[in-house]
Amino acid sequence: MIFKSNLHFLRIIIFLIIVVLFLAPFLHIVTIFVPGEYISEITKSLFFKSYFPDRSFPYPEDGIQIYLAGNSVLFGYLAYKLINAFKVVHRTIQNKIFYTSLASDIEKVANAIITYAQLKFLLILICGVFFLIAPVNVISYLTTFFILYILGKILIFVSELAKRGEILKEDIDLTI
Repeated sequence: MIFKSNLHFLRIIIFLIIVVLFLAPFLHIVTIFVPGEYISEITKSLFFKSYFPDRSFPYPEDGIQIYLAGNSVLFGYLAYKLINAFKVVHRTIQNKIFYTSLASDIEKVANAIITYAQLKFLLILICGVFFLIAPVNVISYLTTFFILYILGKILIFVSELAKRGEILKEDIDLTI
């Protein structure tokens, strides 16, 4: 029973992450097209200043807009791909532990996380060096990059375990 309640909680967390990742691009777009508004300041504090902190001279506005546009595309991509994680947890709650596409669903989530980490690193690198004149800020993302990359690799390992579990389940079903 505790296991299922944890899975329900995990499903809620994944759902909230997906919702936030789908809503964030709208905040980014509002910031790009309506600069100087209250939402613009919130978006810059949440999504921009975490990687590009304040400095003695301002960042170029074009660089901020390019970063926010790229970030919104990445958030949309990750949200779309995390729907597979929601499906995996939902099916597990329904006691469908090993279903035919479990391994591929987990692998899709893993590849999405790794791809997101790599593309986000590339976005910060390109924007930081070429548009925002802040090449040192790339270093601040390295910890997040490594955490996401290792998480993706762990999920790939879990997908391999799920593949073997599917094979064992088929063998057991055939012997009965």
